[in-house]
Amino acid sequence: MQNPMSERFVSATSVLSGDLHKLLSCIDPNIKVTANEVRIRSSKPVIIRCGKKNYYISKDGTLTNEPCNQSVIVNGKMMNETFQRLCGFSVYSYQKELRQGYITIRGGHRVGICGTAIINNGEVIGMREITSMNIRISREIKDSAAKIYEKLGANLKGTLIAGIPSSGKTTILRDFARRISLSGRCVTVIDERGELSGTYGGMTLNDLGLCDVLNGYPKAYGIMQALRSMSPDVIICDEIGSKEDCNAIASAVNTGAVIVATVHAESLEGLYSQEKGKSLISTGAFDHIVMLKGKDHPGEIEGIYRPNQR
Repeated sequence: MQNPMSERFVSATSVLSGDLHKLLSCIDPNIKVTANEVRIRSSKPVIIRCGKKNYYISKDGTLTNEPCNQSVIVNGKMMNETFQRLCGFSVYSYQKELRQGYITIRGGHRVGICGTAIINNGEVIGMREITSMNIRISREIKDSAAKIYEKLGANLKGTLIAGIPSSGKTTILRDFARRISLSGRCVTVIDERGELSGTYGGMTLNDLGLCDVLNGYPKAYGIMQALRSMSPDVIICDEIGSKEDCNAIASAVNTGAVIVATVHAESLEGLYSQEKGKSLISTGAFDHIVMLKGKDHPGEIEGIYRPNQR
């Protein structure tokens, strides 16, 4: 039986062109387990990232620490086929996602995309001439939120999980949501990008326990929808920070719902210095701030603080 962590790699790379997918399916299983990103760029070698380490895939399927003459170079056919597969062969259907620069695929994996902007009346309405893609491999790690739940779960209050990209915010939030819902609380997850639940075809492919999921809803709208229709004890959402998000969170607090969310921040000081951090904290929704160590120590906690405790 294949390792579940390897299966995540296979799932994430399934959108690659046939030639690339075939090559990557044969690499060292240990790399599949530890890989967090696969990057492809036009006329450049394929890179598999495992933390800080880069691996380059050769034409015979072996991996090297540096690019060489045998490294697989991404050509136009590979890039175009991958992009078409990513969009389900209907690019028009994904214009909204392309405006945001990423598409979330089955399993909750997010694919960042670079290319030439299509602009109309001063607004980006789409993308063409794709030049690079970054597949971020979503990991479902049970017990990744065990320490946080042990400290905060029994008498759960508003919790803000902060960290830089690849520090483990989404992975921890997913397990935290599962644990909270299994404790008997009514939990609604606002999954705007489909990363938390991995919803596909009406089914949540990631284990969120007994959570209700509003998939694809903008966070601010989803929060208000949850309050109107689901009577949640806890509302969970990933990567908040807009003015609309803050206003919706303030409304949720007034109903007594507990908010658990994540936010980008390099440090506790950085959180307080940025406008979205100040706005979030000023809502009064968060009794605890969980600061993660960073991408060199994904999922590890630097500290748990009370607001204004620095």
